[in-house]
Amino acid sequence: MARKTSNRTATLNVLLVDDDCDHRWMTRDAIGLTDMPCHIREASSAEEALEILTGGAEQCEWANPDVIYLDVELPGMDGLTLLSQIKSNPRMRNIMVVVVTGTGDIPKQRQKAIRNGANGFIRKTNNTSEMMQALRTPIEQYFMRAATPGDGEEGTA
Repeated sequence: MARKTSNRTATLNVLLVDDDCDHRWMTRDAIGLTDMPCHIREASSAEEALEILTGGAEQCEWANPDVIYLDVELPGMDGLTLLSQIKSNPRMRNIMVVVVTGTGDIPKQRQKAIRNGANGFIRKTNNTSEMMQALRTPIEQYFMRAATPGDGEEGTA
């Protein structure tokens, strides 16, 4: 289960899964411009991401990132297959996954991503400002969801 944060000053762990190093760089830059405290880890394939998520290496907190930005088109296993594996695993199903794509049949990919449990869908763009806005929304949603009382956490009287 994803770690709960109590306020917006907590650091959010983000896993960025994309085989395009230029797009990973731009996404990191856009996330940085949101002024939200994030620690970003990267994977260039679904298999590498799965190793990170299952604790295959020295993973510690990375076994459960708070948000995953997941490209659809990856070498080997595609992003939608990885999404299905994440959402079918009881330990990972509550991780917020935002699917990112820039090619193919976008409406069909969006529909399949949402059906497979994606929490959001973003179309890739080379415009950093547009990417920043698209990336900001899921991060803000995570912080709002994490700060919402009544998620099984004890309150104070």
